[in-house]
Amino acid sequence: MKPFSQKYYPYLNEYEQQYNDIWFFQMLSQLKLGGKLYIPDLDLWFNKKGEECEPYEGNTYIEQFKPEYAS
Repeated sequence: MKPFSQKYYPYLNEYEQQYNDIWFFQMLSQLKLGGKLYIPDLDLWFNKKGEECEPYEGNTYIEQFKPEYAS
């Protein structure tokens, strides 16, 4: 499996990818077990394992966690 930055930001150089990966995993480490991380420029959600996931909790869309500027 490719690291996060190689998969989603292939245009970054090695140095930028390394620090982007560090940021990503630090953000994931701060999530609660059921937490989700939204990346605005990708318009994607990720779970605590770093896997893409849906912005739903049961049948409820998690709009309150999406920043206003990302709408």
